[in-house]
Amino acid sequence: MTQERLDPILRENEVLSDEKPPIYYHSCFTYFPKASIVIVDDGERVLNPQQNKLLGFLTAQPERFFSREELIAKIWPEDKPYSPKKALRFIINELRKKIEPAYGMGREIIKNTHGAGYRLENPKSKKTRSVAKNVNLQDQVLSDEKPAIYHHPQFDYFEMKREVRFKDGKKCRLSEQENKLLAALSKAPNELHSYHELMLEIWVNPDYYSIQNLKQVVRQLRDKLEPNPRNRRPEIIKNRYKQGYLLKDPQKPPFSSTTKKTSRLKLTKLI
Repeated sequence: MTQERLDPILRENEVLSDEKPPIYYHSCFTYFPKASIVIVDDGERVLNPQQNKLLGFLTAQPERFFSREELIAKIWPEDKPYSPKKALRFIINELRKKIEPAYGMGREIIKNTHGAGYRLENPKSKKTRSVAKNVNLQDQVLSDEKPAIYHHPQFDYFEMKREVRFKDGKKCRLSEQENKLLAALSKAPNELHSYHELMLEIWVNPDYYSIQNLKQVVRQLRDKLEPNPRNRRPEIIKNRYKQGYLLKDPQKPPFSSTTKKTSRLKLTKLI
């Protein structure tokens, strides 16, 4: 990864505090907690909020076992999903796909021991380092409440304001569900998101909803974003049959075939 690409990530991790969140260096990846990003040999992976929480807990005390109950309490301190153990397994599997170079081949980074729980294995662990390196950020001011902006060729998306501004000057407001859906898709444009993954992002208890509910939210969002909403071949929110959805952005690099193969999510049976 070039220094030009790395510098914005370093700045995003900087916070106005005496205790700066460290970058975690693993033998297989580099983890930026504030930016919700891991960098592996073949590129960059964006973590959703639950994956970021989970990896944050595991990297805070590597080699320590966390019980399922402990991880569930940390990821969902209040509103727990209908089936928390099932939801936890799903998040762990998706996180493994993003950080393990040989996922599915028996060499796991996130180890599971029956009766003990999960732990992060790092045979060549390095001490964490300060976030800022060769960067003067004394005048940099970042806030958690700063609205996240995603620039698409046809619109600008303001997640915190739940607003989309089109290039012709028009604006539209998004519902809460539409905003969560677009936020999930825009964090990793051109990457396929499974139905189950998107449902976990939109609803606290996805087991109470079906894929038809998700499709209804997608239709509503398409009506607001697509130049021709009734077109059977949407230009912005693409569908992969029985797999999921992706946000098409021609300005962002497409995922390689290797990345698509490892990041593609299997469809889970939903109620």
